[in-house]
Amino acid sequence: MDRRLILGGCSHIWGKGLEDSDRQPSNKTYIHQLAGNDFDIINASYPGSSNQTINRRVMNTLQAAGGFGDLCVFVQWSAWVRIEIPHKIFQNVCHDFPYGRAFIEMNKRVSGNKDVQEWSKNLYKDYLSDVHLFQQTLQSIIMLNRFCAHNGIEIINLLGV
Repeated sequence: MDRRLILGGCSHIWGKGLEDSDRQPSNKTYIHQLAGNDFDIINASYPGSSNQTINRRVMNTLQAAGGFGDLCVFVQWSAWVRIEIPHKIFQNVCHDFPYGRAFIEMNKRVSGNKDVQEWSKNLYKDYLSDVHLFQQTLQSIIMLNRFCAHNGIEIINLLGV
């Protein structure tokens, strides 16, 4: 394997629902099939990720990769209505504290915590407009693409759901 491929996305890139994806990303996603044995794949995706989460996780993975010469990034961006919010309410509740996936909590109630669910509903109802959410998505996409361009890293962007 000559090159490293960093993957970013939500459940589609994680491979949720595939037989080997219970606790870690699947090795049987469509990206793995396309990449074959030409890449060492580093999967930075996570189910339910917002575009802010995708950006943060890919950036963290890039920074930990050490050297960019052999890297390529493939990102399938998520729904623009999802947002990542750092807040103390997610402590001991969400896997990625201080960050929480408010849209997922509001709709799928993954934590089972009623306070988090109610807080998330109120956040969307009282504070977040469609314009704000869309701007946050564009900011995340532009930030990661500029970083990659500046560092000579090839990036492939797909728009997801």
